[in-house]
Amino acid sequence: MTTTLRIAALVRFLFVSHARAFAAIAVVILTAHLTCLATGQNRPASWPTDGSNVWWTSGNVGIGTKAPQSLLAVKGTITANEVIVTNTLGADYVFKPDYRLRPLNEVASYIKEHHHLPEIPSEAEVKQNGVSVGDMQAKLLAKIEELTLHMIRAEERNNTLARQNQELRDRVARLEQAR
Repeated sequence: MTTTLRIAALVRFLFVSHARAFAAIAVVILTAHLTCLATGQNRPASWPTDGSNVWWTSGNVGIGTKAPQSLLAVKGTITANEVIVTNTLGADYVFKPDYRLRPLNEVASYIKEHHHLPEIPSEAEVKQNGVSVGDMQAKLLAKIEELTLHMIRAEERNNTLARQNQELRDRVARLEQAR
């Protein structure tokens, strides 16, 4: 991918996010890119930051970091109106007939032994490796869907028990009347 296409893709991402801060950064990116085009340089070694700590190296943009390891790396808090993650799948597999829903006693045993939910990384793993927002969102959605299935089953059992209880009460009432 050429530098121009990378910059265009990044600018499109930044403007689609509707975050004012990203739009300002996009202006810095475009200004630096246009400067390169005007001067015949392939790319700037680093952009003037004007106190904003915006760096471009090897096609990656860093905000607050001079060594970005991804297309956009931010060292600090990001504030946005909306973030859309498009590279993850949903969790509808939980509703398929062949999905094995763990019994709650099995989940409780796992939690007691490992101190976190199955398929969810531990606190230590998150501290060491970070967490993919898209992957975590899919895992949390799967857990919500599993809880929903457990609640549906619990309600079905509750309704069955209520019906059996009413049948027994009716039977006892008939037996008492027959005496």
